[in-house]
Order: sequence, then C-alpha cells, then structure tokens
Amino acid sequence: MGFLFGNKEELERKIEELTGEIAGLNKAVASKNTTITTLKDENNGLKAEMTRELDRQATLGKQIEILGNELKEKDGLLEALRAEAEELKAKSLSGRQMEIVEKNLKDNQRIIADYKAETERLGNRIRGLENENRRLTELLSINGLSAGDPDRRRCTYKIPLEIFFPIKEYQEIIDKLHETGIFFVQDIGGILGSEAMAGARKQPEAAKKVQNFEKGRMSWQVRTTLVKGEPITTVFKKKKKFSQYLAEQGLEFMDELADFDWTALQNTSFTGSQMREFQETAEEYFRNNTIG
Repeated sequence: MGFLFGNKEELERKIEELTGEIAGLNKAVASKNTTITTLKDENNGLKAEMTRELDRQATLGKQIEILGNELKEKDGLLEALRAEAEELKAKSLSGRQMEIVEKNLKDNQRIIADYKAETERLGNRIRGLENENRRLTELLSINGLSAGDPDRRRCTYKIPLEIFFPIKEYQEIIDKLHETGIFFVQDIGGILGSEAMAGARKQPEAAKKVQNFEKGRMSWQVRTTLVKGEPITTVFKKKKKFSQYLAEQGLEFMDELADFDWTALQNTSFTGSQMREFQETAEEYFRNNTIG
C-alpha cells in the first residue's frame, strides 16, 4: 500500500509542476502575440511611408523630364534670336531702317536677357530636383532597398546631441543637457521647457528642432545616423588601423558591424587582445546607442 501511495503523491506533484509550466507558457505565448501585433502595425506604417517616398521619387523624375524639355526649347529660341541679331547687324541699311533695326535689336536683347534668366531658373530647378531624386535613391540604398522593394527595417539608433545640434550655435544647450544626464535626442522629452533650461541661448530654436525630429523632419546626417548608427571612424577614432581595415571591407557605419564575423580578424595582424577590445567596443556601442 505504501508503494502505491508513494506513486500517487509523485504523480500529483508532477501534475502540479506541469500545470505551472503550462500556465507560464500561455503567458509567454500571449506576450509574444502582443509583440507580433505591435511589430506588424509598425511594419505596415513603415511600408506606407516608403510607398509615399517612392511615389514622390516618380513624380520628381517626371518633373525633371518636363523641365528638361522646356530648357531645350528656350535654348533653341535663344540661338534663333542671336542669329537674327547678327544677320541684321551685317546688312547695310538706311537711316530709317537702322532705327528700326536698332529698336529690334534692343527688343531682342531684352528677350534674350529674359530667356537667359528663365533658362537659369529652369536649370537651377532641374538641379534641385535631381539632387532630391538622388537623396531619395540614397535613402533606399541606405536601407538596403531598391525602388521596387517597399519593405524597410526599423530605425533603431540613438542620435547623439553633438550630431543633432550644430555645436557652434547650440553649445550652451548641449552643455545644459549633459548636466542633466541627457546625451541623446530621444531622451530629451520635455526638458527643454523646464526650469533647468530657463534662459539658455537658442532654447526656443532647440525645442523646435526636437519637435520637427519627432515629426520625422531631420537633416540627412541625422536620418542616416538614425538608421545606420554613427560612422565607424567616429566610434573607433583612436583605432585608425582597424577603421582602415573595415573601410577596405566596404564597411562604413556601425550598423554594418551588427552581424560582423569577428573571427575573420584572426587572419589579420591584430593581436588577440586587440580583437577582444574591438568587439567589446562594438558591443558596448550597441548596448548604449540602440533603442529598445
């Protein structure tokens, strides 16, 4: 009887343990489902944003084509006016005819000047559109995408204050934020409107820049840092030989070291202690500079 009783107690204990494990797994599954739902929502938002960027790129390309055609037409008219002016100059004319020719020449010169100004304006507009088109193409490239690929991964890197605020203009703001323990833009929150920042030079401008950042309006350097992290040469500024080695491998930003094969350094002249130091520096950067 004792043997059977002992087996029953053991079974009850096992059942209790399994019940606890099942409850824990259910909680974990629920948490994962919530995370998946959140990530899906974020991904859909990012896809929509990229679609808008691609549409804008297509529109800019069409505008460049239209303005280019206009520029060619105006160049042709300009040359025709010049030829007419030269032809009139070459003819021997009477006094009255000369007056008419001189009047026509002045009118033509005015027209030529107007077309020159219009041509320059169109040229500047085309160059501006071409620059914007290149910016959008580079934005896709930075994310490892082509124009036909609407997927993009999350922006995960913190923005150091020194990258976000031009130092010459905002040194006082940067110093005050450092004094309060803030070193990244994403950590600023509402502190720019607090007493700690009262009287600081450029405080209203700094607050506006942060508001624009939160709306997705930022400089190209800041946007690149948000997606790719800081340049490797910045993080490893005292390790120039290592930075040069990575540059030769085509690596420029810290994000590109996220899946770097550190064992590849065994085939280089770097010592074991140097390799460990490089890897520890990168891991520390990812710990302190990534969001979430």
